[in-house]
Amino acid sequence: MRKGTLFYDDPFSAQEEDDLFPATLRSTPYGWKRASNGPWIVLTPKEEVLAEQGWKIHVSTAEPQAIAALDIVWSYCEKESIPFKFLRSARVSRLINSKYAARSSSGKFITIYPKDVSVLERALETLGEELQGIPGPYILNDLRWGNGPLYIRYGAFTELYCYDGDGARVPAMRRPDGALVPDRRDLLFTTPSWVNPPDIVLQELSETELREANSEDDFPFQIEDALHISNAGGLYLATDERNGRRVLLREARPYAGLDARGQDAVTRLLHERDTLQRIAGVNWAPELYEHRLGWEHHFLVEEYIEGQNLDWEITRRYPLARVGPSDTYIEEYTTWALDVIAQVTAIIEHLHLLGIVFADLHPGNIMVRPDGTIALVDFELSFSADDESPPPLGAAGFISPAARKGVAVDLYALACLRLHIFLPLQVLISLDNTKAEYISRSIDSIFPTPAGYTSETLALLERASGGSLTLGGAEPSGLPTVCWPERDHPETNWRELLDSLARGILAAATPERRDRLFPGDAAQFKGMGGLDLSHGAAGTLFALSAIGQEVDPRHVQWLVDRVAEFRSPLCGFYDGLHGIAWSLHALGYQDHARAVLERASELEDNVATADLSSGLSGIALNLLFLGNAYEDPQLLARAEQISLRLRDAFKLGGKDSQTGIFLPKMPGLTSGAAGAALLFVRMFEATADPEWLDVAGVALRQDLDMAKEEDGLLQLPDGNGRLLPYLGQGTLGLALVVRQYLKYREDSDLRRILDSADKISTIDFVYAPGLFEGRSSMIYYLGVRAHDNPAPDASTVRMQLDKLARHAMYHRGELIFPGRRLLRLSTDLATGSAGVALSVNFAVNLGPQLPFLGDCDDEHPIKAPAIAALSRRSVEADSQSRTGI
Repeated sequence: MRKGTLFYDDPFSAQEEDDLFPATLRSTPYGWKRASNGPWIVLTPKEEVLAEQGWKIHVSTAEPQAIAALDIVWSYCEKESIPFKFLRSARVSRLINSKYAARSSSGKFITIYPKDVSVLERALETLGEELQGIPGPYILNDLRWGNGPLYIRYGAFTELYCYDGDGARVPAMRRPDGALVPDRRDLLFTTPSWVNPPDIVLQELSETELREANSEDDFPFQIEDALHISNAGGLYLATDERNGRRVLLREARPYAGLDARGQDAVTRLLHERDTLQRIAGVNWAPELYEHRLGWEHHFLVEEYIEGQNLDWEITRRYPLARVGPSDTYIEEYTTWALDVIAQVTAIIEHLHLLGIVFADLHPGNIMVRPDGTIALVDFELSFSADDESPPPLGAAGFISPAARKGVAVDLYALACLRLHIFLPLQVLISLDNTKAEYISRSIDSIFPTPAGYTSETLALLERASGGSLTLGGAEPSGLPTVCWPERDHPETNWRELLDSLARGILAAATPERRDRLFPGDAAQFKGMGGLDLSHGAAGTLFALSAIGQEVDPRHVQWLVDRVAEFRSPLCGFYDGLHGIAWSLHALGYQDHARAVLERASELEDNVATADLSSGLSGIALNLLFLGNAYEDPQLLARAEQISLRLRDAFKLGGKDSQTGIFLPKMPGLTSGAAGAALLFVRMFEATADPEWLDVAGVALRQDLDMAKEEDGLLQLPDGNGRLLPYLGQGTLGLALVVRQYLKYREDSDLRRILDSADKISTIDFVYAPGLFEGRSSMIYYLGVRAHDNPAPDASTVRMQLDKLARHAMYHRGELIFPGRRLLRLSTDLATGSAGVALSVNFAVNLGPQLPFLGDCDDEHPIKAPAIAALSRRSVEADSQSRTGI
């Protein structure tokens, strides 16, 4: 994401940079070839055929020494004809080593690819001497060569992929038998079981073990839990073995975890140490016990504060995220929230009296003890109140470019906290400053806060910002063509709203770019995200067509051209070729759809997951749908073959050598077993074979078994401690499949999911507006349920439609919505304006639905020849399996 932009962008994309390394601009050596691969510049001798895998050398350097180190490595590799690659700029190097970058990549500035062990040995010995003394981040998954900047690892040289034990697509290398296995980037050095390390590696391993055995590092702590891990280091709950005391360990890695100033994690840790020493004795900050070194890392040993952070407490208590909260509950929450604000305000005032700015005030850094008292944690960004330098980091939603000096940093964050604790949408202010007043009005209308609470908050926001709020990122050019209704407006012209959304999407289009046509979620820069159904052009173009807009043929051609040239396409429905083929068919481009399907057929055998988004369920549903639409028996046969494999996998209950399929480990429509259940219901409709309903029930119960009950409602976990109500991975998506199943077979346990979804869809507060993870999930679900009720309650649908006003904003005078985390605007199907438009159009106009979720008669009806063919083959397959053929 580029700083200061309205839309997500690829941080590693080639762009105007004023800090390119000189080597990036150097001429390619004679007899060599040069290529760019993301952030990397790759140089290879023309006669060299790069092996798939082998022993490679990584060079890690701190930024001040990077140019000199790169010159040394370039000269050596050119002289010895060894392929190598390097990061193209200082900006990219800082990103690789920044606080929230991947730990497995940190420190990897240059990679050298020796063709054999003899070349490896000479390179280590020569470069080890020439680069000796150059500092850099420790590469956690490599073996360090001596105590210099060189690291060794066995792994892939070229891009290969396979599926890991959880069914995720991961980088791979090849075993001697030819099978692809995960190329693991663990946090400790490991060697594949079939690889015999050369003597030079064995010798270094032995010397490393000897150094560690003779190390004076004393680390008398038993780690109980890793509370947080980042590239900067870790946060650990531990027991001090010397006295039995529970402590918190803050770890900092030298030269890693860089911030906007280029400071590393150690610099910030030492700053926190100094601040805690300065405020020692207060009851609202942890006590500092000691500062020590361990394995070249720095650690602060601090008091462990019992309790939960404020973010967790708000989530647990928040009334608007519950179904029908009582006035009493809202009043009790208000009393609690005001007490928290009063305590935090007093702490910040005390800090300012001491001449200290906390500089990182947000709910994650505020601890709520069991007795309700408050403490601040994480003082790494704190600074003296007379320091005019802006903090190098900050939490989204609690910082402003106009409040980055002195106590104004804390006062702005405190004002944001005053809004957040009642309506956690203040992050939108950075995109549209009018949201501050909107949020304040909403708080006044819902919560019994004291008179003047919100007006004082707005005044504090403006005062901290230097007198007025900054305009926000959304461009103010042009007056809005329409305004989203905030309350009940029976006269709302939904056609005007949908047309404005469409114009807003088209105004953001960038057909001159090759990586994306429409801006969307940051996920569009992974896989085929710029093209696919979830986050790419395929989904947005489908949504535009679905709401009645004429799609520009040039945009369709852009999609077709980019798909044709995509080097390593994915095969799935929401993330790959099958969804793109479905979209092209829906847009009326059948020839192009068939061409994409043909390309997908070459990849289907490599898919080993069962989910709807990227796995076999989505692929089979698409083949069934398009096979029926085209009356193509080959497509239908492929659909049936995959469906039978999935049926066997669910019968067996997991990955089996006979099926080679990984069953989902998370629940939900897109990622869980619900996608397979939807396929099985459709196969029952095509064949009338009740065994398909049997296995659909098995799949649905797999998701049901993962559901958690809260306030009498069943919700689905996301693996990170949250319960999700949404369409993509939550209760609503599962309920839509359960609804299809219950048309044919009653099940009281599964009906509880549908009953829970009916209530969940009435919840007031939803963080994001999107279709897969936001309020549009509710709107879409309520539109579906209106089909089931001869006298539907339109008031709930209207309430959810009106509350989209909380997120609605304007770009070039047209309506647009922010994406999943509300940090940037988005136009995609899963998170942005396209999905919002699709759900609104469906709810108010009964427009087109999402793929495969409509009732059978709403989509292409399964034709009699297809029924006969599928039914006959299903019977034959069952007969063969029973006779052991």
